[in-house]
Amino acid sequence: ETTFFRQYCNRIRKKHNWKQAIEFLYKQWKSKPFELNNLICVGTEIWISLLLEEYNELNPFPLKNEEFLSKDISYAWLIEVSNFGFDNFFDNALFNSFFGYMIKVTPYFFGDYVEWRKKGIGMISHAYDISPDDLVVKAIFFETFSDESPEKYNEICQKLWEEMSPQLWGESAVQKHFFYVLQGDVFAKKEKL
Repeated sequence: ETTFFRQYCNRIRKKHNWKQAIEFLYKQWKSKPFELNNLICVGTEIWISLLLEEYNELNPFPLKNEEFLSKDISYAWLIEVSNFGFDNFFDNALFNSFFGYMIKVTPYFFGDYVEWRKKGIGMISHAYDISPDDLVVKAIFFETFSDESPEKYNEICQKLWEEMSPQLWGESAVQKHFFYVLQGDVFAKKEKL
C-alpha cells in the first residue's frame, strides 16, 4: 500500500466497526513496534475514533456505542503509542507531523491543554526543521501557522496535490480528515473515470 493506512481496516471501518479496526492495528503495531507505518497508523486511528466518538455524543443520530473501543482503553493505547513514539521516533519528521498535529488539535486527549498544545506545535516545528522539503510535513507546518502566512499554506497545499492523487491518498476517516486539512478538496485534480 502507498499509505500508512491499511485496506483491511478500511473494509472494517465501512461497517463502522472502529473497535475491531483499532484492535487489529494495535496488535499489528505490538508485533512490529519499530515500524513507523504501524505506529502512525494505530495512533491516528485511535485518535480519529476518539474524535468521532466525541462528535457522536452530540449527534442526534449517533452510531452505536459498541462500534467504538472503550474510551479508557482508547486513551490508554493512545498514550502508550505516543510515548513509544516520543522515545523512539522523536527525530522522525512524519512522526512529529502527524502526532504533533493530533496533539495540537486535541491537547486535552493527552493532558493539560496549554502544555500539550505547545508540545504539539513544537513537534510540528521540529518536523519541519528535520524535513523542510517533504510536502506533507511542510503543509502541516504551514497549516499550523496559516494565520500568519495563508498564501504560503495555500501554495504548499496546491503543490502537494499537483504531485499526489486523491486515489493514492486513500479514503479512510483519517485520510479524509488530513485530505481536507491539507486542502485536497480545493486543490486535488479530479481524475476522470
